[in-house]
Amino acid sequence: MQPTDREAEAELPGADSPDLGHPGRPRHADAVDAIRSEWSDVRPDLDTDPIGTFGRVLRIARHLALLSDDLLAGIGISRGEFDVLSAVRRASGAPTPSDLARTLLASNASITKRLVQLERAGLAERRRDSRDGRVSTVWLTDAGLSLIDDAMPPQLEFDRRLGSVLSPAQNAELEASLRILLLECERLRGERENSTDQAVQLPATT
Repeated sequence: MQPTDREAEAELPGADSPDLGHPGRPRHADAVDAIRSEWSDVRPDLDTDPIGTFGRVLRIARHLALLSDDLLAGIGISRGEFDVLSAVRRASGAPTPSDLARTLLASNASITKRLVQLERAGLAERRRDSRDGRVSTVWLTDAGLSLIDDAMPPQLEFDRRLGSVLSPAQNAELEASLRILLLECERLRGERENSTDQAVQLPATT
């Protein structure tokens, strides 16, 4: 007996996922839908539409970090350490810890902590700059180079498999939209940092 169209659709991968072609009509509510509902109960005057986008971006980022940690645990590094190794690997020259902090949107303290862990594992090392002993640069050891080269393909495959719940057109549209949002975030951060720098440089007035 041949399955009906509805039965065949139910067997497709992602058939139980929200209908991404019609975001206003999800088949199943997610955690962000619940959050918006809770806010609606306590503050019905608030327009929580932005949570629909940015709440999901934040939750997806957190889920990705946790899932990536699970994936990388088998080779003995965290996602944070993977990011440092990856940033050093693709850099055109040896970056400084401050360069890594800017690239990874991390604090200097967190970068230092990751570097200490990577050095203890024999995956990276800091070297004093020959021209300025106050500056150190970060280098991968042979073991670190081998590890990041081996870790990158399965990480990309995981990302690709996760993205397969979207069609190629949906992936392209999502990437384009996220690029616009990221550029705006970077612009706002740049304005704030420039404003802070200017405030620090202003002479005191009486």
